[in-house]
Amino acid sequence: MRELLTRAALLVAVVGLSAACGSSDSDSAEALASDFTRAAVDSGVAPEMTTELAKSLYGDDGGSVCAALDEQPDDVALPWAWTRVTAMPDEHVQDLVDYDRVVVDVYCPDEKETLDALLDDLNFDPA
Repeated sequence: MRELLTRAALLVAVVGLSAACGSSDSDSAEALASDFTRAAVDSGVAPEMTTELAKSLYGDDGGSVCAALDEQPDDVALPWAWTRVTAMPDEHVQDLVDYDRVVVDVYCPDEKETLDALLDDLNFDPA
């Protein structure tokens, strides 16, 4: 019985420490998600965006969008190129680009030049 109580106390301590250590990350993710939601709704790129959805998609670092721009920029261009290859109207490509710009503006503004260079490489003229 004593061993069970010791393990339970240890588990509670570990969970408590994890929650305490993660609170600043959570606060950061919440603030960024709030900023992103406001920007996405205001710009019209995601009128139904919620803070919880933004937080689950992008966390506190911009998720795969910012990671791809930082590590493998060509992967970001793939959805834009694919929509053009499949002959979808250009406004859908523009929607993707506009949405990704909001992500970059909020979560990884230091990657704006990379995004612009990708768009130049694709000969994409924003509307």
